[in-house]
Amino acid sequence: MTPTVARADEAPAPTLTGTLRTPEGKPIPDAVITVSVEPTADQMLALPAGSEVHPTDVGWGYSWDDGSFSTWIADPTTLVGARDADGLISLVLTAPTDEGQVFYRSRVTLGDDGVLRPFADDVAADSDAADRQAGLSAMAVAPNGRPAFDLVATQVTPTESRGTTTVAEGRDCPATMICATGSVLNESESARTDRPAYDAAVAAGNAQKSASGKTFDPDVWCGGNHWYLKKSGDVSNRNVTMADQSTGKHSTGTFEYKTTKNTSLEIGVTNRAGALVTTLGMTKGTNVNATIKGTIGKNVNAEWWVSYGLNMYDVMCQSNTTYKKWWSGYTQYRAKGFTGSSNRRTWTPFSCNSGYRNTIGPDMEISVAKEKTTTRSGAFGVGNATSGNLKATQTWSSSVGIGYKSDGTGFDICGYKGRWYTGVTKTREVA
Repeated sequence: MTPTVARADEAPAPTLTGTLRTPEGKPIPDAVITVSVEPTADQMLALPAGSEVHPTDVGWGYSWDDGSFSTWIADPTTLVGARDADGLISLVLTAPTDEGQVFYRSRVTLGDDGVLRPFADDVAADSDAADRQAGLSAMAVAPNGRPAFDLVATQVTPTESRGTTTVAEGRDCPATMICATGSVLNESESARTDRPAYDAAVAAGNAQKSASGKTFDPDVWCGGNHWYLKKSGDVSNRNVTMADQSTGKHSTGTFEYKTTKNTSLEIGVTNRAGALVTTLGMTKGTNVNATIKGTIGKNVNAEWWVSYGLNMYDVMCQSNTTYKKWWSGYTQYRAKGFTGSSNRRTWTPFSCNSGYRNTIGPDMEISVAKEKTTTRSGAFGVGNATSGNLKATQTWSSSVGIGYKSDGTGFDICGYKGRWYTGVTKTREVA
């Protein structure tokens, strides 16, 4: 039975609207869309290794001839129960289509008026990503204030990668900082101790077939079958870049970072080859109370990073008809929490746009990113060393951030694509 679709102008029933299309822009009609919610980050972190995490279906809908869709939320109280401590709901939309499997994840809030709205930081983080996986387009706000999703069918192959990033060797750690051993913490995917076996024959035998007879790629999630996550016993540590700064002959620098639940890292998905193939929006780790402080002298180029642990969740499949289970070949990396380690690496400063300069007088101190929320693209990598990079979003309080202190001469400071006080996390002294 097809569920009733709530019209966008009907309140207070929460609705989701959007368009379903192929990568070429062709609308996809007659597709059944399932809306699910995930457990909160705290709930997932509390699970022991080996636990299964199943999404909870809360709504359904279908696409029309022009690809547009509107979903129906069966019981709005299920959304209330899915909110985390900050009121955020982890929402997932899936749809098996003849063009491939659709999978979209984002965070939304549920207002007192019963309207679902995109989390503002997530919209800002996604909208400027030129390298975003084609199948996961950014969520926008429709004219009626409700989320509007642009969903694209995608087929990911095990050989896809998102490029290589080379990081320079680190320098000695300043005496005031907590340091990690080594300059790069990214382990190989093959270092896992409990990586599941992959049976291509089982995956292919259980792949869903469309009405046209086209077989879904078995490596595209679960081919329309039931999917769930299985928590790995392994934890992977990553160096997450938070800010870059460059002092010159007239300034010294400071870095102060305080861990909070406002730090969000992007979820990355790797395939059997260990390459990063797609991303699934932002998520938060647990709160660890720690403050990191570091200092640099004159004429130093520093990339400041902190170390985060990431839990791994293997994407498992279960046939809708035979109930056989198998590993899809994909693994999600989700933030676990701050490890207590930090350090800095060398960094090559950007060329300053003359319009972004500000003059700092002699014997002055300034704070960059103060009381700002900043998103850092390419902040860390997952999987094998050549797999690609993910984002980090950090809310800087009034007492933490990147600082500069001028000598008796003063100096000019420049921000990357903006002035230093706009909250940019790449700044430098310029002559």
